[in-house]
Amino acid sequence: MENQPMIEATPMEFAKTVIKHALFYTLAVAAVLLFCGKPSWARGLGLGGLASGINFLAMSLLLPRAVLTGGRSGQGWGALSLGLRLVLMGVAFGVALAMPQRFAPAACAVGLFAVQLTIFIDRFIEGLKANTAGSN
Repeated sequence: MENQPMIEATPMEFAKTVIKHALFYTLAVAAVLLFCGKPSWARGLGLGGLASGINFLAMSLLLPRAVLTGGRSGQGWGALSLGLRLVLMGVAFGVALAMPQRFAPAACAVGLFAVQLTIFIDRFIEGLKANTAGSN
């Protein structure tokens, strides 16, 4: 799976790969922040990154049900999915706001976009690999 581009993966393989990469990138940056003496920034980034990964997992599990069910039932699944995901992200950011000495709110906010940043970074890396392979 790791050698094949994510675009060719099944939806669940894609979600798992993105979440693994997002958590890896989050932990790597958090480790750098810890090394630089910024533990609250590392915890905030970790909290936001974890919430982002769980949010993406919830979306990947619930969204197909909302789309495939159709009708009012599908709308209900869609609303449930959106509501759960917004609450999850709100709770993570609320914890950071309630305890700014333990979790830097700005770092948590960045972490909440870990999955989106990961998708962008992975696509950029795949593009570089394709350009490098094409120029040989």
